[in-house]
Amino acid sequence: MLVGIVGTIGAGKGTVSDYLKDMGFQTLSLSDIIREEADKKGLDKDRRSMQKLGNELRKEHGPEVLMKLALQRVQGDCVIESIRNPHEASLLRQQTNAILVGVDADPKKRFDRVVAREKSTGRSADAKSFKDFIELEARERTEDIYAQQLHTVLEMVDLMLMNDMGSKELFHKDIEKKLSPHLA
Repeated sequence: MLVGIVGTIGAGKGTVSDYLKDMGFQTLSLSDIIREEADKKGLDKDRRSMQKLGNELRKEHGPEVLMKLALQRVQGDCVIESIRNPHEASLLRQQTNAILVGVDADPKKRFDRVVAREKSTGRSADAKSFKDFIELEARERTEDIYAQQLHTVLEMVDLMLMNDMGSKELFHKDIEKKLSPHLA
């Protein structure tokens, strides 16, 4: 089984991935593939730099390159997180037993989660204000075939999860309720 995860910044993609990992799924992230490339090239790994590098990789090797690289690493049931281009999503859907899951939440709640995550992990802030956060997110909604087209990928999902529950436990119950029929 392959579960692709697409979602807005701070929506809870990692929470869904962790839930599936606890069920025995291997976890892969297209963002981690970009981070590995950034390490090889000695580049910064802030969100803007990562977006730029991902776009460059797509231009150089094709818009589905990140999914191709991820699929080469799949061993058994796997969740692939951070899908942001429709060609990546299409390639995933061509695989047997694949489902594309969207994750979203209220923008203000997502911003608050990102700020809290940055404080708890010590990661540098991608956005200093809510306005910066909205502008950063807009960079993921382009029409460029080689760039992030998050809005288009979200329209392609088989199942949408809204992470406005208020607690991780309630969100886990919603994940289980909505995702379990697809995993049987």
